[in-house]
Parts: sequence; structure tokens; C-alpha cells
Amino acid sequence: RKALAAAFCLALLPSCQVSDNGSNLNSLGMKALAAGKFDAAEHYFSKAIQTLNRRKAELNPAAVPADLAGQLAYAYGNLGMAQKDGGRYAAAVSSYSTAVDLIDDGVAHTEEFLLHCRHELSLLFLNQGKLVDAEQQCSQELELAKRLFGPYSVRGAIAANNLAQICQKAGKRKEAEANFRLALEMCDRVGGKEAGRQIIDILNNFAIFDEKEGYYQEARELVERALHLQKPSSALYVADRVKSLFVLALINKASYEFEQAEANYKEALALIEKSGRHDELLCTGLDDYADLLQSQRKFAEAEPIYKRCLEVCQQVHGKDHPDTAERLADLAVLYRRVGKLRQARQLLKEALLIEEKTIGIDSPLYLETLNRLTAVLADLNEYEEANQLYTAVVQKLTKAVGADHPYLADLLDNQAMFVEKLKGKQAADKLHAAAKLIRLRLAGSLHKSGSNFNAGKTQD
Repeated sequence: RKALAAAFCLALLPSCQVSDNGSNLNSLGMKALAAGKFDAAEHYFSKAIQTLNRRKAELNPAAVPADLAGQLAYAYGNLGMAQKDGGRYAAAVSSYSTAVDLIDDGVAHTEEFLLHCRHELSLLFLNQGKLVDAEQQCSQELELAKRLFGPYSVRGAIAANNLAQICQKAGKRKEAEANFRLALEMCDRVGGKEAGRQIIDILNNFAIFDEKEGYYQEARELVERALHLQKPSSALYVADRVKSLFVLALINKASYEFEQAEANYKEALALIEKSGRHDELLCTGLDDYADLLQSQRKFAEAEPIYKRCLEVCQQVHGKDHPDTAERLADLAVLYRRVGKLRQARQLLKEALLIEEKTIGIDSPLYLETLNRLTAVLADLNEYEEANQLYTAVVQKLTKAVGADHPYLADLLDNQAMFVEKLKGKQAADKLHAAAKLIRLRLAGSLHKSGSNFNAGKTQD
């Protein structure tokens, strides 16, 4: 997907030539991106943006040529791609959003690139746990795909499939099911090899939805259909089969068929090992397999698999990546369960630092890691450290998002538990009162504006 996106953006660049410097820097950035050199790519795209903005500043705002505005939009989009692939999700959101704003201001012949940017933004928000923002971008992506390609297209099916997954995570079951069915209908109407390939992904994702809803037989039928469509001659056969085996293992686990679940994971992991590729799938499979073992209290077997998963993830993504932070947190959960509290604390501190740099402190995932860390600190009776940590995060978040945000209210309520241990109930009640006041102000503003937040506590 990354290579296709890079090729797509390169194909668009020639129509937006402005200056040799801007064009050459963009080209150098795309080459670095294709080679997986994300820091270098980000450097080139940032330089291209500086060059183009200098040129723009020299012109009368009413006389800025469309090709200059277009080149800037593509440069910001390319920068977002480099930041996303490098794991800097918060920065990538800013870059893609700027690209979208530039296009919305009237850049001609950029609707397909706008579709790409909305797609990437929806995935970024999803990866940060910001489901309201993810749904908004993906809904706009779907409508734009319909406008560009008609009511039934593979591109529309991709958007509907993603929207279904976002709705599922947000607990919107009816909307999720409707979008999965829409995605399948789009592919069935279009037909052809590309649609057939996309159907496999939709069936696997739809099966996960049914599994979460407790419809195990229906989920199995969807996976069996996906397996039937897979062709050994296809270049994507291994990846497709591995994903289907992972879904079958999830269904087995939910049905308490633990031996069969383990067998499916082992078969999938063996396929990946034999292929010598698909390291991202290997990381996912190892993590899910370790989760399965941990759920059966097979802690001694799960620990080395979690460690190997972390090692693979660091090799694939680097040490400062949100996926690496997630693997650190997963291993920390195991350590907490077996009583290795100091090891768990260290891993969660590392994960928290990575997430602060990459996804931002206003992400539910960051707050989840924070609450996991403070839970471990509570186990260690380190109440002062937990209180200081909450105080620091509240200050940072207030500076980042303002004084009225549901996350701040949740943080103050959580902090109150430690304050009560340290200073008594009266001091804790003050924090609860401050949290209540935030929610009251939010309730008034939300009632007036009709807007909403990605609210909710993130307790482990």
C-alpha cells in the first residue's frame, strides 16, 4: 500500500511544477520514502514546503497560481505520508489536514489526492483512538469516492470497509454492519480481479465483527468464504491466508476452542516464516498468540513470544513507533499479572514516552497507557509518583487542548484516588469537584453546538 501511495503521489507531481527547487526536493523526498528512509523524506518535503511558501509570500495573495497551491498541497500530503510511515502520527495529522485545507481552498484537479488524504487521516485518527474524527474523515472519503467513481466502485468499497471498522470500534453496531454489507455489494456489482481481492479483506473484517457480536457460526462462514476465494497463484496468497487464519483463531478463542486457536496461529506463523516476508503480520500474529496463551494463564509460554514480538516490531518500525509502544505495554500487562511490577513500570514508562512523541497526549491510547502505569504504581504503593505524573499530564493537556476537555475531567477523577491516599478525602473531593465542573461546562457547550468529543475514561 505504501509503495502504491508513493507512486500515486509521484504521478501527480509533474502537473504541478513550480520551481526546480520545490520539484527536485519533492522528488528526492519520494525516493527516500520509497526506500524507507522516513527521516530523510521528511527533511526533503519540509524543505520543499519552505521553498514553495517563500515563493508564495513573494506573490500577491490574489494572484497565487493554482499550480503553486497544488504543489504545496502535494508537498504537505507527502510530508504526512513520511511522518505516518515513520510513526509520527500527531505530526502526520497536522500535515494531511493542511493539505486538505489547501485543496478545499480551491486547488483544481486534486479530488483524487483529496480522497487519498482523507483516507490517510481516517486511518491516523483510528490508530490514535480518535474515533469521532476518524468516522468524520472516512464518511467524507466514502461520499467523495461515490462522487468520483459512481455509487459502486472498489475505491468506494475500501472506504465503506474502513468506515465499518471505525463504527464497530465506536460501538455503532448497526452502522458497522450496514457498511460491511455496502462494501460487499459494491465489490459484487463491480466484479473483476481487483474487486475479488478486496472482498477477501471485507469478509475477514466482517467476520471479526460477527465474532465480537457473538455470531460465531456466521463469522466462520465468512472466513470460509474468504479462504475459498484465495488462489495459491496469487502474490498475496500468503498474506490473505494468514489473515484468515488469524480471524479463525479469534473465533476459536471466543468459543473456548483453545487448542484449535493455537493450531491456527501456529499454521499462520509458519507460513510467514516460510515466506521470509510479511514482518508486520508476524508481529501481529505473535502478539495475538501471546494474548491467547496469557488468557489461559500460560504465562511462562507467553513471555518469550511477547519478547520476540517486541523485537520484530522494533526491527520493522524502529524503537520510537506507536506499534512498539503497544508491544511494550502488552508485555507490561503480562509482567503485572505475574507480579513483576518494577519491570512493568519501566516498560510502561518507555511506552508512554514514545506515545507522547508520536500520537500525542490527547489520544485515548496515551491515556490508557498512563492509567496502566499508575495502576502499577498503586500496586507498588508509589502514590506520590502517580500523583506527580497525573499533575504533569494535566498541565500539558491543559496547554494543548484548553481547560475544558473530557479527558481532563477523567484525569482529575483518576488523580483523586492517589491524592486521597496522600492528603485525605477533602483534597480528593476538590479534584472531583473540578472534574464535575468541566463536565458541566462541556454539557452546556455541547448542547449549544451539537458537537462531540472522543470522551470516556481509559481505565485498564
